[in-house]
Amino acid sequence: MPTSTIISDNGVLSGTTGLKTAGGDDGTLVLQTTTAGGTATTAMTINTTQQVAFTAGTASAPSITPSGDPNTGIFFPAADTIAFSEGGAEVARFDSNGSLLIATTNAITGITGTQLTASNTNENPAYINIFRDDTTIGNGQFLGYLQFCGRDATSSLGTAHAYVASVAEADHGAGDNATALTFGTTPDNSSTISERMRIAANGYVYINNSTSFGSQDGHISIAATVAGQQCIDSWNSATSGTRFHAKFRDSAAATVRGSITSDGANTAYVTSSDYRLKENISLLTNALSTVVQLKPSTWTWKENQEAGQGFIAHELAEIVPQAVTGEKDAVDANGNPQYQGVDTSFLVATLTAAIQELKAELDTVKTQNAAFEARLAVLEAK
Repeated sequence: MPTSTIISDNGVLSGTTGLKTAGGDDGTLVLQTTTAGGTATTAMTINTTQQVAFTAGTASAPSITPSGDPNTGIFFPAADTIAFSEGGAEVARFDSNGSLLIATTNAITGITGTQLTASNTNENPAYINIFRDDTTIGNGQFLGYLQFCGRDATSSLGTAHAYVASVAEADHGAGDNATALTFGTTPDNSSTISERMRIAANGYVYINNSTSFGSQDGHISIAATVAGQQCIDSWNSATSGTRFHAKFRDSAAATVRGSITSDGANTAYVTSSDYRLKENISLLTNALSTVVQLKPSTWTWKENQEAGQGFIAHELAEIVPQAVTGEKDAVDANGNPQYQGVDTSFLVATLTAAIQELKAELDTVKTQNAAFEARLAVLEAK
C-alpha cells in the first residue's frame, strides 16, 4: 500500500495513514509520497524561511489543485513562470517577463516590456470584455476605461496620459443602449488629458470635437482649434500618374461620382462625366437666355463682416437648380437652419454655351459688316 512520509535531516517517519511530523537540526521539512513499489517522490518542502515549495507539475497534473479535481490547478512549467490549467490543458500563464498569456504559451515577438496576449485556436476569435455590473447606467457615465499611464519628474505613478473609454450617450434601458467610444490624449507642454476623438453611438466620427453640429453633421467631423491647422492633411506618395486623395460614391459598390486627385503639381476636383454613364446626350441651347436671368450679387457676411460676391442660393435655384443644394428657409426638427449651398461649377457648361452663342452672333455681324463694307467700297469707287 502506498505510504506518506515526512523526512527531516535526522530521520524518517512514515505511516500508511494520517500525517506525522519530525524535527531536524536545520528545521527543513520534506513531504514525500511513496508508491507501492517503494519509490519515494518529494511533493513539498518547507524551508527555514517558512517558504513552501511544491513540485513543478504539468498541465495534466498541476502541483496545486482543488480537492477532487486533479487536472485543474496551478503548475510551474519554467523558471519564473506560473501557469494555470483546466481539465488537463493550460489556459493561461504569467511568463518570466511578467506578461499574461491567455490560451497561448508564446508572447508576441518584437514587443519590449510586458504584454497581454489572448489567443484562440478555434474559428471563434479571442475576446477581452470590460463589464460594468450596473442596472442604472446614465447618460455620460463610463462603461469601461483603458488608461495608459506613466510618470515623470512631477507626476506620480498611475497618472493617465491617454485613454480609450466607452461612455453612454443616453440613459440605458431595455433594448436602448446608445454608447460611444472615446479616445483621449495629453498634448505637449501639458499634464491635462482631453478627449480628442469620438465614435458616436450613431456611427459618426468626431475628431478634436465631441459635440454634434446638428442635423447637418457628416459621418466624419473634424475641428481645428488654432489658426493654420489643417483639418485634413492628405498625401499620396506615388511618383507618377494620377494620385487619388479621395473618392466619392453613393454606396460601397456604387460607381465613383467624384474624386480629388493630384498629379504632383496640380490638384483636380473631379465630377464623374464619362459618356458611358449618360444617355439622351444633346447640345445645350438657349444658354444666353439663361445667363441674362442670373443675378450676380455682392454682400457682407454676417459672421465676420467680410465682403463676398456670387449668387444667392434660392435665386440661382430658380434658374439652374443643379447648382444648388438644400431648400430655401429649411430647418431641422429642432428649428435649426439648414442652409443652402452653391456649386458654381455647374454654371460652366451654361456659360460656355452662352459664349458660343455670342460668338455665333458676332460672326454673323462680322459677315454682314464685311458684306456692307464690300458694297460700300463698290459704291465709293463709282
